[in-house]
Amino acid sequence: MKTTTIISLCLLFLLGFLFSCAEKTKQYSVEDDLAAIKELSDNYLRDAIAKDMDNFISAFADDAIRAEPGRPPIIGKDRIRERFETVWAEAGDFTISRHGDPNWKICGNQAYSFGTFTLSSTLADGTTSHIDVNVLSAFKK
Repeated sequence: MKTTTIISLCLLFLLGFLFSCAEKTKQYSVEDDLAAIKELSDNYLRDAIAKDMDNFISAFADDAIRAEPGRPPIIGKDRIRERFETVWAEAGDFTISRHGDPNWKICGNQAYSFGTFTLSSTLADGTTSHIDVNVLSAFKK
């Protein structure tokens, strides 16, 4: 009787151990990741045009890095917020238009996109400027 109890306890322990260590994996889907990244990108553009700082800045990681031509890198969410507060104050009314779909590359927990956008801004004096920019974005889960 004592041996049966010990064997039963050992089997229960072994089964519990096996099931607790079993990896519960979700089926990986590149399409799901791409859809989530596109949604994030669309929200980013929408929030930038609306100058909705809280939603806009939520797209950035705390340690994000932003590089702009001719300027030193902007490191950190707080510094990026400061930069856009300044830019948006100077920009007047503006729109951002995407030229086609960006090129996407998904690599595990990271993804990259490269695309061309036109920034159109109407300044206080009524003049309008259009600037085409190439944008490389890195995303991480």
